[in-house]
Order: sequence, then C-alpha cells, then structure tokens
Amino acid sequence: MSIARQINQKLNRMLQGAQAEMQAIGNEWGAHNQTVVSDWNGKPRFLATVDNSANGQIDLVMRVQGQHADKWVWTDNGTEPHEIRARNVPRLKFQEGYNARTLPVARFRQGNGRSFGAWRTPVKVDHPGTAAREFTKTYAEQNAQAIRRRILERMQRELRR
Repeated sequence: MSIARQINQKLNRMLQGAQAEMQAIGNEWGAHNQTVVSDWNGKPRFLATVDNSANGQIDLVMRVQGQHADKWVWTDNGTEPHEIRARNVPRLKFQEGYNARTLPVARFRQGNGRSFGAWRTPVKVDHPGTAAREFTKTYAEQNAQAIRRRILERMQRELRR
C-alpha cells in the first residue's frame, strides 16, 4: 500500500471519528434541551445532525422540531415588544399575572408556569416582550472547551489506529 493511500485512510478515519464524536455531543445536547422543556406544556423535540458543507466544513446543527418548536425559539431568543389582537374570537381572555417556568439566563424549573390574578378581556394588548433565556448560547459557552477537547481526542485516537 502506498504512503499516500495510508495517509488518506488515516485522514478519513480521523474525519469520521470527529463526525461521530460531534453526533454524540449533539445527542447529549439534545437530551439536555429535553430536560429543559420536560415540564413544559407542549414540548418541542430536538434533533442533532452533523452536516458537511460544500467547503469542507463540518457543523453540528441542532434542529428544533414539532408543533411547539416556535415556543423554544421565542423562549431561547426572547421576543420584542409586540401587539396581540383577538383573532377568531371577539376578545382575548387571560389572567393578569404569570409565574414563568424559566428565567434569564438559562434558568429552568424556576416557576410553576401558572397564571394568577384578575381576569382581563381586552380586544388587544401591547405585550412587553420576553427576555431571552439563552439556553443554547449558555450551553455552548459552558461546554465549548470540553467539546473541542473531546473532538480533538477522538481525532488523535483515530490517527493512532
């Protein structure tokens, strides 16, 4: 076997090992996200995939799925102030107070997610927006060093084989 072929085989094993480790990390990250939403009414699902781009870059992508995926995006990224109008009903109906299950930054299982207070029935409200919980950003920052180390160690193991 030629040297070039041996080098190619080792490089391919190294890249496959890096992708396999990235997939394992993504699965763990998805499991963490499932823990964050475990007590939500209407839970999104998380699917980690390792994608190869045309320029040779390998990316770990976390996809939020299901009919409640928007709930994760709004909670994780926050929302701007916005108007809410009654649609398909003459008036909105809600209680004035709310005890959120999550708080910034990346704090979950903090409240009970229940409404309280007097009932209101306006035609529209000016919602003040919500602060970003930053679950994704916080997880990435807290685990960046360990993630890099795991991928590098896996690549080194594959090169030694």
